[in-house]
Amino acid sequence: MNYQVTIRGRTRDITVQPTQGGGWRVSVDGGPERVLLGGPVGGAEWQLRNGDEVRTVGLAAKDGDAHLQIDGHPMLARVVDPRRDALALGAAGSEGVVITEMPGVIVRLLVAPGDHVDEGQPVIVVEAMKMENELKASADGVVSVVHVQPGEHVESGAMLLTIDAAEAG
Repeated sequence: MNYQVTIRGRTRDITVQPTQGGGWRVSVDGGPERVLLGGPVGGAEWQLRNGDEVRTVGLAAKDGDAHLQIDGHPMLARVVDPRRDALALGAAGSEGVVITEMPGVIVRLLVAPGDHVDEGQPVIVVEAMKMENELKASADGVVSVVHVQPGEHVESGAMLLTIDAAEAG
């Protein structure tokens, strides 16, 4: 699994893969892999071994945030979830516009120009990161323009459709 994690304002790309004997192969920012062994030692504590180095790590995770305590030093890590962020931005694009923040392929259009939509209604399906994501209407209104077609590749930030809120009713 690939993750983006922000700690103290710095975002790092972290790759984690389970090993056959237990533990994980971990690489940070494309650097060398390290094999970490370990397991839970309490409700919110893990013991991790990196070669001869052993650390006890306290961990409490909620809503994409991980509150860590490593060697007595507290820190907050935020896991960046591009899929969740893209879905949120698709729904929360500027009013009347549905955008994608991830490159992908348009799988299905769920609406057409002239269709009335309600805020939060699924309007388009985009495949990104090998997953189909339903993007939702950013406002109540009438679909005025569909800027894409099924099968089309779109870049991050692409405007997918426009909803005319003035025609709602």
